[in-house]
Amino acid sequence: MLWGIAALYRRTRGREGLGGGDFRLLAAAGAWTGWMGLPSVLLWASVAGLSLVLARLVLKQPVSAEDRLPFGVFLALGIWMTWLYGPLGL
Repeated sequence: MLWGIAALYRRTRGREGLGGGDFRLLAAAGAWTGWMGLPSVLLWASVAGLSLVLARLVLKQPVSAEDRLPFGVFLALGIWMTWLYGPLGL
């Protein structure tokens, strides 16, 4: 799934959007949390990344489409939250 998102981003924007480490970290997340935990990991990671962007907007810091935001940090947070609380919805 992340590979498809990265390919779509590369095609539309003409630059890399996800590095190869994100795929590997998500594979490790599957090993740690099980395949049922992967949607929760991605949800936690996405919410954490969006919350950082929203915080920058609230603090009136510049946010641009050219800014780079390392997704691996948020994946690690998502893995940790899923490991602590289990997959969402179960």
